[in-house]
Amino acid sequence: MGKRKDENGGGEKESERKKRKKEEVDENPKMFICGEEGCDYKSKWKQALKTHKANIHDLDVTYYLCGVNDCRYKAKTAGTLKTHKANVHDLNVTFYLCGVDDCEYKAKTASDLKRHKAMIHDLDVTFYLCGVDDCEYKAKIAGNLKTHKAAVHDLDVTFYLCGVDGCEYKSKQAGHLRTHKRRIHGVSS
Repeated sequence: MGKRKDENGGGEKESERKKRKKEEVDENPKMFICGEEGCDYKSKWKQALKTHKANIHDLDVTYYLCGVNDCRYKAKTAGTLKTHKANVHDLNVTFYLCGVDDCEYKAKTASDLKRHKAMIHDLDVTFYLCGVDDCEYKAKIAGNLKTHKAAVHDLDVTFYLCGVDGCEYKSKQAGHLRTHKRRIHGVSS
């Protein structure tokens, strides 16, 4: 191993130098700091800082314009524009066809096709079982099971309170509370 003279004339082994250098980096890693007033964002990666500045502060942004059929959509990344064109204009889309019986459903993503087959054709379904007492309820969507448990068994309920003076109305669903306020109190939220 090579030796290097230190400032006192003594030698230092290369492995010791690398270890010392690693410790210095670990203790003081180079950070890329945003620098915008009131923002304390920092990152170890320059690209992450660039993305932050573009998305949060609209700095140094290169916009990608759609332009399909006079569409005025603009995106901050090429990938976002590609997704827009696929979802809105059906450009460069690989459709996934259902093919079950005579079903003509087509999806833009494999996950959407899988969800369709589970919901409509009961293929590859994962059922979410209630399991409370002797309840036999089952759902294909986890969120539906949560709603069931709240509505039927009062488990993990979030109550939405009216908040109008003197009114004690409460609901398990935010939409019901909005309807109540509009119909009973003439309040739109």
